[in-house]
Amino acid sequence: ATLTMMQCAVVLALAAHWYACIMGLQASFHGDPQSTWLGDQYYGYCIPLQEGQAKPGPLRGCPGLDLGTFYLGALSWSFMVITGTGGTDFYPSIESNFETIVVTILVIVGALLWTQVLATFCDVATNSNPGMTAFRQTLDDLNAFITENQIPHSMTLKLREYLHQQKDMQL
Repeated sequence: ATLTMMQCAVVLALAAHWYACIMGLQASFHGDPQSTWLGDQYYGYCIPLQEGQAKPGPLRGCPGLDLGTFYLGALSWSFMVITGTGGTDFYPSIESNFETIVVTILVIVGALLWTQVLATFCDVATNSNPGMTAFRQTLDDLNAFITENQIPHSMTLKLREYLHQQKDMQL
């Protein structure tokens, strides 16, 4: 179970990293970063240089943005999109059709990925105690047998009590 959970975390982190790279690459290909998710009307990462700053940023047309902030912004957006907790508030930019297409594809793939992660979590939680799962299935079978054969109430209590005693001895 621990290994499975760690694998899910690694897959999620790797997918978020690739999403962040795709969004960063998409913004770098755009002619005007202000028209992308980096712009003032959206997430506002593309800021002009302040006085005394001479260092250019990683994107042409966005000199006040350092590489760490650029990646962190894209990475946080990636985790929000994959997990379905948000991230599309200002995405995609209405000024970039390419960005709209990229974000749509990423949201669909992210939904599929997150569904797989949730299914894995549920599988681990459900199957973490095979003895209890087997007991519940046996109890369900007993209840179906009781209903189907119209067993008297006094006998059903004894059958269920016996089954519970057997469970306590095995677990």
